[in-house]
Amino acid sequence: MPVTISASTRAVWKIGAQGQARILFVDDSASSAPARRWPDTAMPGGRPGHLAFDPNDYPTLSHVRTLVPEYAALWDAVAEDLVTIGAAESAAGTRD
Repeated sequence: MPVTISASTRAVWKIGAQGQARILFVDDSASSAPARRWPDTAMPGGRPGHLAFDPNDYPTLSHVRTLVPEYAALWDAVAEDLVTIGAAESAAGTRD
């Protein structure tokens, strides 16, 4: 799964069936907020700054931009990585 890092944040994501980035979780090492699953379910024992999304419905990149806009720089970096990965897969002939 791709990992994108921007400043003190990192996103772990996957490419969905339609080529969209789907965000699994975010880690913000600068945050002291308790670990949680979106929107506000505590994750005892999780690292501070960890924000996980529902594994049955991971948000797309466009949706997560509206859910947590404070990570705009991270979402921009994910978008860039998605384009780079898509271009590499196209060049290698691994993508339809």
